[in-house]
Amino acid sequence: MKDINSERWTENVLSSMQRNKKVSPSRDLFNDIQRRIDQTEIRVLPFSQSLAGVAAAVLLLAFNFFAVNPYSVFENNPRAIVSDETASAPELISDFKIYE
Repeated sequence: MKDINSERWTENVLSSMQRNKKVSPSRDLFNDIQRRIDQTEIRVLPFSQSLAGVAAAVLLLAFNFFAVNPYSVFENNPRAIVSDETASAPELISDFKIYE
């Protein structure tokens, strides 16, 4: 019963669309679009805003560089202590025998 009702409903919806006609665009649509394109204004940024954008980009690039290379500062410093994490790792990591 439920399948018959849903099938009827589907048929009713699909048949209702057959009575509709295609909508055609207005004759002046292309000209209206062209006029809107021609009316758009170009916004010029002030020098202070462009300078702030350049400064922010430089800061982000510098931050990314130092974040990717955290040990580059300590390479030539003999007093710097840089630990090796694998030296203090348990034996489990070296032989991969988990259940023994």
